[in-house]
Amino acid sequence: MSAPLDAPVRAGLDAVERLKPGSGYAELLAGARGGPAAGLEAFARAEAGWHLAPNAAAFAFGEAKLNSAGPAWQAGVGARVTW
Repeated sequence: MSAPLDAPVRAGLDAVERLKPGSGYAELLAGARGGPAAGLEAFARAEAGWHLAPNAAAFAFGEAKLNSAGPAWQAGVGARVTW
């Protein structure tokens, strides 16, 4: 989560534009690991994208992480229209 704040949204819009117009997707990921020496690490991420039309795309995501340094989260939404 150290990339520029807009990087995940721009990357998501780029990925959505590679889909066939009218197509979309939704994805949910979560996981955790731990151990006596490693402590606990956990994450959750959700994202959705839709290539509405040949010249329009939308994307949104949210993610959260928890580790020994504490919780961290980020979320973003974007739309791209070309003409």
